[in-house]
Amino acid sequence: MKALKKILKIFPELFLILSTLFYWISAGLAINYIAIVLITIVVLQLIYKKQGTGIALGVIFSLIFCYMFLALLSDVVKLESISSKKWQTILAFVLYFGSGLVAGIVMTIKYISQNRNNKELSF
Repeated sequence: MKALKKILKIFPELFLILSTLFYWISAGLAINYIAIVLITIVVLQLIYKKQGTGIALGVIFSLIFCYMFLALLSDVVKLESISSKKWQTILAFVLYFGSGLVAGIVMTIKYISQNRNNKELSF
């Protein structure tokens, strides 16, 4: 039970690392500098747990997933006909982008609530 609580505490960060790895693999690049930087920053955040960085990362990832969700919706509107296979794909990406948006928001809220105790923002 304690192990599950520990995993749930760092779930947003783990989800963002896995999402960045998915981006890296789907981009098809051997060396993807953007993914390397994002993974490094999130891993460092897991290690040092800085409040300002946690809030900034949560907001940045929330904005990225919100943008991707809206881009998906705009593409869905352009479709003339939607087959069941397309519905499955749309549903999968809605769940993925929605989960990413929730993970970013949860991460932001987690570090904002930690900031209330200390009253001082550290980067």
